[in-house]
Formats: sequence, C-alpha cells, structure tokens
Amino acid sequence: MQYAIFSDIHAYPPALMKVLAEVDARRVDQTICLGDVVGLGPDPAGAVELCQKLDICVSGNADQDYAATQSNGLSDEQILWLSRLPRIHFGNGFICTHKKFVIKNGEIVPGFGYLFRPEDADESLDAISDDAISEKFKIAFVGHTHEPCVWERDESEGTPSRCLAPERFILQEGFRYVVNVGTVGYPRHSGCTSYVIYDD
Repeated sequence: MQYAIFSDIHAYPPALMKVLAEVDARRVDQTICLGDVVGLGPDPAGAVELCQKLDICVSGNADQDYAATQSNGLSDEQILWLSRLPRIHFGNGFICTHKKFVIKNGEIVPGFGYLFRPEDADESLDAISDDAISEKFKIAFVGHTHEPCVWERDESEGTPSRCLAPERFILQEGFRYVVNVGTVGYPRHSGCTSYVIYDD
C-alpha cells in the first residue's frame, strides 16, 4: 500500500488542497494527517472540513487547544470531531503521532517536544526499538517540528541517530527510522510545504 502522510495544516486549506491534488494524482491508498489541523491560520473551519474527509487524522496540540476552548469559529460538530481525534495511529509496520514517542508502563505512547537534535530523536527511536515493540514497528512518522527530516539508527551497531536529507530512501534491514514529514500550512523553518509518500 501507498500512504500519503502529512501534518500541520494550521488552518490553511489552500495548501492542503494542493497536497491532496498531488497525492490524488499518485493514486495513494490512504491519507494520514498527523495533527495540528487548526491554529495559526485564517480558516480553521475550512481546514477541518477537508481533514474530516481523510482516511486517518490524529490529534495535535493545536487541535486539543481548539477543542478545549470551544469558542473559535468552528461548529459544534467540528469541535466534537477535533475532541475525538486519537493521539496515535498504529499502522501495518509503522506508527504515527503528532510530536514523538515514549515508553510508559511498558507501552508506546505519544510524548512531548520537538525533534531538532539527535537526542530529541533518540527518545522516539528508543521507544520503537524497545524489545516489546521492536518487531511491530520499523518506522515512525511525526510532525510538529515543521522541518522535514529522516532520523535513522543502525540497531546492529548501536550507532547514534543521524539526520538524513528528506529525499527518497529505502528501509534497510536492522535499522529504525523516525520521519518528520514537515508541514503543509506553516513552513516556518524549511520555507516550503512538504509531505511523505510511504510505500510499504
């Protein structure tokens, strides 16, 4: 299957419409949004309306804030939809959340913070490399940072994580990956809209 994975729409529907037109042309099998549908931009209702049609959408911190305030230009139905978004999505051999992953009480759960440095990525890589988890997930997808990056770790040699350029790559045996898909609606670091096509 092919998955289109993107994040951080930030209430800017025109950017999302462009991404969806591109992924539709690629005939992907599933669309996955990693949260922050709203916040920062001018049209939260329009962004929610588009994201409600996606296959999967997880909750971001901006979505949680909007759902809590309930006075933000969204309909009651849209606020309810935001409030019910899951914080994590378990795919077939991959896992998704908005920020990062940690292990808590023996389970993998969403964590907090940005992934800019190797030590930031290490926590998520540690989580998907945990003995109880490692056979399930080789790759994790996150957003939030607004900067596309592929964090890679060689499990056999125990090397520290390193950031690869956001370009086409193939999963290697014995490696774990955390992929930051960048941002659709608010490219404050990279300067451009980005998303990922993942072919399992």
